[in-house]
Amino acid sequence: GAPRLSVLSWANTLHAMDDVLREQAKEYTKTKGIDVSWEFISHQDIPAKVAAAVESGAGPDIINLWTDMPHL
Repeated sequence: GAPRLSVLSWANTLHAMDDVLREQAKEYTKTKGIDVSWEFISHQDIPAKVAAAVESGAGPDIINLWTDMPHL
């Protein structure tokens, strides 16, 4: 199958922006052949999600963090 790229980000306050990013991912998949998937969650939930991903060794490829969040 096609290569995959997963992205975790906080949900935008303007939810239409999340839809725009998903549409851009679909276009990228069509033109580049790389399946890009976005997961949007509350920014308060990101630290716990990142910690679980690190512990399991199976997290998203890219994580969009706030500047004041701990980085690996």
